Amino acid sequence: LGPPRLGRPLCDARDHRAAVPAGACAGGAQCLYAAGRGPRQRLAALAGILLVGIPFLKLPAFYESFLYLVFHWIVLATSWNILSGYSGYFSFGHGAFFGAGMYTTATLAGQFDMPFLWTLPVAALVAALFGMGIGAVVFRVGRLRGELFALLTLAVTFVLATIVLNTPLDGGQGVNLGGVRLPAIMPTPSSTFYMLALILALATIAIAY
Repeated sequence: LGPPRLGRPLCDARDHRAAVPAGACAGGAQCLYAAGRGPRQRLAALAGILLVGIPFLKLPAFYESFLYLVFHWIVLATSWNILSGYSGYFSFGHGAFFGAGMYTTATLAGQFDMPFLWTLPVAALVAALFGMGIGAVVFRVGRLRGELFALLTLAVTFVLATIVLNTPLDGGQGVNLGGVRLPAIMPTPSSTFYMLALILALATIAIAY
């Protein structure tokens, strides 16, 4: 559907509350979408408020950890959909970019005592640069399409895993987030991870949609 024509009223949910026919708006389908957009936004806002309030209910850590994993996979699935769903390039290397950011945070926080929150922008930058470097090579070669692109991204995952396991580039084997000092933004470590994952999931969905 194209933009509304000049001289016709803009589509608004109030048109339907006033029983204005769909044809009076700039496209009936657009009007119906706008009419339902308000309730969906209110429902999403209510769900967000409820999710933010979960850490303050003092539930067992299991529930926060479980929801953290749910948000974690929401982030990965939504970001994968940006590449493979919208552009059509089927990628097996998504874990490599996630792993590059994760090892960046683990190394900076665990080996260099950088505050955890400060490592997150650096981790995102490293993953973005890694993806841009791969894309600069892959998309310049016309033959790397379809299954060849998928196989190449799969190879990137194994190459990165081999580098991590066999070089001290990231501080050596055993670097993990277990010994990283978390910021006290929530009452417990599990609720801190929960809140960070919730913020990241909401941001990823907002970027994608």
